[in-house]
Amino acid sequence: MGRSVPARPEGARPAFVHPLSHWKDRHNAYSRRHHPGHNRRRAHLCRDPAERFVVSRSASIAAPSEAIFPLINDFRRWPEWSPYEKLDPDMKRTLSGAESGKGAAYAWEGNGKAGVGRLEITSSVPSSLVALKLDFEKPFRASNRVDFTLMPSGETTTVTWAMRGGRPFVAKLMGLFMNFDTLIGKDFETGLDNLKRATER
Repeated sequence: MGRSVPARPEGARPAFVHPLSHWKDRHNAYSRRHHPGHNRRRAHLCRDPAERFVVSRSASIAAPSEAIFPLINDFRRWPEWSPYEKLDPDMKRTLSGAESGKGAAYAWEGNGKAGVGRLEITSSVPSSLVALKLDFEKPFRASNRVDFTLMPSGETTTVTWAMRGGRPFVAKLMGLFMNFDTLIGKDFETGLDNLKRATER
């Protein structure tokens, strides 16, 4: 049985919101301001014969991986750094499964921007990797894999946030892969910057 989480009290930090939910609105606004041909891609977007995509961003953080890992491995810590927190402060969410690590799950139901979906940690390697299965139900159906990898090097750690999935729903929403990469990449960069600020102390 899941653990129902009550609505967020006034003044509290909002909960994590699925990263795909608000791209459609942002894409429309972006397209009005910029010609697609002028977009600058700051990370790779790959298409293989099966029409898959990969969007990835990395950041070097001056903190040990042991300090960064718990913020990613525990959904209760995501409000400290997630870039999607403010989309729907009244979102209904339910935590289930393990407290953290493999088997921990987070389901949400919110407004048009937040949508409806579920995250589950499928693999957790201490201070090294957190892999998640991301299923989105509304406003569209999607199933993706999200990976956070941590690579220590001396006194710093390189954190990479990557998402991969199939092309059809992406093509329908965003129209152009370049715009998709730019929009989600910006969110990933914001999240990594937040992790940096939260752990470089």
